[in-house]
Amino acid sequence: MSGSQWVTQYRGQILPLVRLNVALEERRHRLRALEAATAPDSGPIQVLVLHNDGRSFGLVVERILDIVEDAAQVRTAATRTSVLYSVVIGERVTELLDIPAILRSTDASVTRPVPAARTAEVAN
Repeated sequence: MSGSQWVTQYRGQILPLVRLNVALEERRHRLRALEAATAPDSGPIQVLVLHNDGRSFGLVVERILDIVEDAAQVRTAATRTSVLYSVVIGERVTELLDIPAILRSTDASVTRPVPAARTAEVAN
């Protein structure tokens, strides 16, 4: 963690992490993640590295079921915030996420610009 923001090192950079279970309201339980949040050092986590508006961030998910390349037809409109549509992909009902909306609902440090990199020398 860096302050209150989860981060990880990714390809030589510090990648801010957004926990989907905190950012996306669960239908059955509001802010389900706060009831049973995974500790950052409790083991491996599943992260999707995404790029939005020139910024990279990691979207922490509970699990990745499958990776498919498929066309999808919209089946229903969104029934909760931060979801665009529900579709059927690979015989599974899948929610298509509104990534900009998820970022707006999270800590502003994920979306604000990063200052120019500076080189620091450390004396031994």
